[in-house]
Amino acid sequence: ILYCTADSHLGNAVSDDGMIHWNGRNNVKAVWRWIQRHVENNHSTLSSPVVLHHVLLSGCSSGATGLFYWSLPFLRYFQHLYSRSPSPPSMSVVYDGMIGI
Repeated sequence: ILYCTADSHLGNAVSDDGMIHWNGRNNVKAVWRWIQRHVENNHSTLSSPVVLHHVLLSGCSSGATGLFYWSLPFLRYFQHLYSRSPSPPSMSVVYDGMIGI
């Protein structure tokens, strides 16, 4: 996800005047659905099934804040998805610059 909607990838609301849309949560859910279509179900448009060797989740600035919230559900999802695989992908999370750190 290229950039958040000023909600650290967590929002799902519209301001009272309808001018501001916080849509970060929906953006993350859209990515999750894409992963399910292309990885979990192997319905990739590629000519061969998708094989993951490494899963890297990363975020910087407000993206790191959102990643702090979303990383555990994503990692658990991949862990479950590959729980019966003889060679599950390695998984890493990189937070960069969250809250001035």
